[in-house]
Amino acid sequence: MSQNSRLSPFFVGILLLTLPLAFGDWLREVDLSLFSALNPMLGWSTNLTKALAWMNSSYGDILADGLMIASLFLAPGLFRDKCRWLLFALVLMLVVQILFNHAVFHYLLRLEHPSPTYFLTPVVDLAKFWPLPGNKSLSLFSFPADHATTLLLSYLIVARVGGSRFIAASVALFFMLPRLFAGAHGITDILFGSVGVTLIFAPLTNYLPKYEKTYLKSGA
Repeated sequence: MSQNSRLSPFFVGILLLTLPLAFGDWLREVDLSLFSALNPMLGWSTNLTKALAWMNSSYGDILADGLMIASLFLAPGLFRDKCRWLLFALVLMLVVQILFNHAVFHYLLRLEHPSPTYFLTPVVDLAKFWPLPGNKSLSLFSFPADHATTLLLSYLIVARVGGSRFIAASVALFFMLPRLFAGAHGITDILFGSVGVTLIFAPLTNYLPKYEKTYLKSGA
C-alpha cells in the first residue's frame, strides 16, 4: 500500500471536519429535523425510554466498553498480543479525546456547537426521566461527538486485528442511538465530527497487525 493511500483517510477526515464551518446553518436544520422525529418516539413506550436512558448513562458506557474489549479478544492470536492491542486502543482513545477533541475543539478553537436540545424542548428528556450518572441530553460543545468517536475508533481497531466485527458494529450502532434520541448530539456531530476524527487517526491503526497476517501467522 502506497503512502498516499495510507494517508487518504486523514485528508478525508479533515474535509469532513471543515464542512460544518461552511454549511453550519443547513446542517443545523438537519440535526433539528432528525431530533424532532426521533425524540417523540420515546413517548411510545416506557420500556424503550428506560432502555435508552440506561444505555445513555455511564452504565451503558461500561457495557459498551466491555463488549468492545470482548470483541477484540475474539481475534486470533496470542493473549499477550491482544493485551498490547488493547493498550494501544486505550492510549489512542485518551489522545483523541483529551488532546484532540477537547484541547483543540473546546479550548483552542472554542468551537461552540450546542446540541439540538438548546434549540428545541425535548418531548422526553432522558436525563430527567432517569437521572443516572452520565445520562446527558444537553451539551454546549457537541461537535465532534466524543461518545461516537470512541465507538467508531474501537470498531476500526477490532476490524483491523480480526476481532468480531459483528459485535463491534452492533455495539457502535446501538450505543450511538441514545444520544440522538436524547438530543445530546445531532446526526452531523457523528457523520462529520466523529467520522472525521476517526478517519484522521485511522492511519495509526496501520501499526497494528492486519487480520490476514495475524490469521496466517497463527497457523490456522
